[in-house]
Amino acid sequence: MTSVRIDPAAFQEAWPQVVRALAAATGSIDEGEELAAEAFARAAAQAEAPASLVGWCIAVGRRAAIDAARRRATERGALPVLHDESTGGARMSAIDDRVALLVVACDELLPPVSRMVLAMRLVLGVDVDAIAAHLGLDRGAAAARLTRAKRLLAAQRGAFAVPTGESRERRMPIVLDCVHGLVAIGQRLALDPADALGDLVGHAESLAEALVRERPRDAEARAVLAIARLALARRPGRVVDGVAVPPEEVDRRRWDARRLGLGVDDALAAAGLAGDDPGRYALEARIAALHSAAPTAWDVPWPLVARLHGAVEERWPARSATLSRLVAEGYALLVEAGLPAAPGGRLAAAPDGLDRILADVVALDDGARATRRDVALVVADLAWRTSAPDAADRYRALAALLADDAIASDPIRAFCERRAQG
Repeated sequence: MTSVRIDPAAFQEAWPQVVRALAAATGSIDEGEELAAEAFARAAAQAEAPASLVGWCIAVGRRAAIDAARRRATERGALPVLHDESTGGARMSAIDDRVALLVVACDELLPPVSRMVLAMRLVLGVDVDAIAAHLGLDRGAAAARLTRAKRLLAAQRGAFAVPTGESRERRMPIVLDCVHGLVAIGQRLALDPADALGDLVGHAESLAEALVRERPRDAEARAVLAIARLALARRPGRVVDGVAVPPEEVDRRRWDARRLGLGVDDALAAAGLAGDDPGRYALEARIAALHSAAPTAWDVPWPLVARLHGAVEERWPARSATLSRLVAEGYALLVEAGLPAAPGGRLAAAPDGLDRILADVVALDDGARATRRDVALVVADLAWRTSAPDAADRYRALAALLADDAIASDPIRAFCERRAQG
């Protein structure tokens, strides 16, 4: 018998609806997610696609839950009562189901990485192997985090419920962190996603749209939407023939003009809502808008971008924030030294002040694989742009490092290999 191939976009729409319905029916995130996975596997094994993937999977999952409850009741002597067939209230859209699950996953009881693991699994249906690759974990560590997160919520929060009121409000900063994290991970790992299921930035955009509908006066929610939209708008042209393209060579005529306009408008709206004390994401949205509005990479106002990254760093003192500031400072020096007009886009020597920036970049390497990779990319880029004699060797070593890196993007690796050739 020929099995059905479930379209990734259809799966992405159906998954959160089914998980939420079954979690509500059983009172358990863990059981709801397992039943959903089983139901989708059965749907894929059918000779013909179900007329309604959501309805079919919920029905199959509920029957499996009732069968399991009956088996347990044999030992306990009473059949547990399952919730009715609704999700505990009025029927919600797929995106609202995703937001509801995201709020559940972003419980303050969980460590940040565990929230991301749980959110990617529950909300997006990403399998554990892919989650591990996305977050730089081994498969066992990602699976263990997922299991511990669900057990902790079951033990501390009881039966599955979507927080409302003050509890929901407290989680909103964490929810926004998670959505922004999907943008960051998606940009790093999938410059040109193969399908809708693997497009984490696209998922982040739709989640942010729903959050803005719910919270139209929230500057940070609007800013996260701007960041996601501008990332998607600038995606076309980033990869050519399987190789990543440096910023100055991207054909900006290929960018998504509609999304670009919406994203810039969102960034301006976020700035207006934030007023004189913008948050981290409002600042990042402004930075993204400046990159998007510049005619070329060299027309970006790099000194201003560096100052804005410094303001982000004050609010979020992470190594990645410091690295972004240093890159902007380095590019400001390179542009001032005449890089845009330099033959082949390479200066004959490093301008004054760049050695200090390079030293600060190298000092950020804390030994973690992801940090070492990012630092190596920046150092190799600055070496290449200033005609350093070891530039090709740096790219050769970086390509070798990325070849053994499960979370490295193939186009980035191909780019490094190309520059290693001189």
